Amino acid sequence: MVLGKYAVDYEMRVDYNRLRRERLQRTKNQINKDGLGSLITWDEANIRYLTSYYVTTLLRANELQFVFLPRNGEPVLFGGGTPSETERCMPWMKSRIKATLGIPKLTAKGLE
Repeated sequence: MVLGKYAVDYEMRVDYNRLRRERLQRTKNQINKDGLGSLITWDEANIRYLTSYYVTTLLRANELQFVFLPRNGEPVLFGGGTPSETERCMPWMKSRIKATLGIPKLTAKGLE
């Protein structure tokens, strides 16, 4: 039997809490393996991987959203609209959504 991707109450399909927990644990394991103190990412795919926050297409060009993940802590999302509204939609990120700092993404091209 093939299970669908949409949530239903009569069978177990995607366990999103487990998905978020395992993604974060894999990232923390890699941080420890590489000996990093923390990780910061502006990449929308990595933001989604670490927090499940979807960076809308319109906001991708601004690059004002980012995630900070300390080695022994939980991810903190900076940006993403109004923190209280984003937190309401993402209760697993409680108290870890902050207003954007307006720090632009640093790239090698910007250093030329």
